[in-house]
Amino acid sequence: MYLFVFKGIDSAQKEYIENSFNDYDWDRGFAVEEVVANQMINDNYFIQFVSRKPFDLSKVSDPLNLAFSLLNKEQFLCQLFFSDINFNAIPSYFGYLGEATEERNPEQEKIYKIEYSKYSQLKEVNLGLEDLLNSVD
Repeated sequence: MYLFVFKGIDSAQKEYIENSFNDYDWDRGFAVEEVVANQMINDNYFIQFVSRKPFDLSKVSDPLNLAFSLLNKEQFLCQLFFSDINFNAIPSYFGYLGEATEERNPEQEKIYKIEYSKYSQLKEVNLGLEDLLNSVD
């Protein structure tokens, strides 16, 4: 299960992110099986989803890996970077929350801060899911 968190955004930014995410929900993109959450809470936008693709940052060149669809040139985060919205000013996070078929295990969860660029990067941060959701950037 995976999670995007975009903090401090307005409704136009949310709409752009939502439309971009929908463009990537097919098999060659995120291979979304189910969207678990897609909501604004205060001015924070959350998308939680289940994908058939595994996530492994060491295999970013493998099209069968979710990291490929996130990070490579002309992929999801690059598209956000080159939009008219200044995504560098929006605190954005991506999370791996473990397998959707398993009981939640915070030890398996990994949260990454998104660094936008032509070749965007994910930098692991020392935050648990609850800390991320409660933090103010």
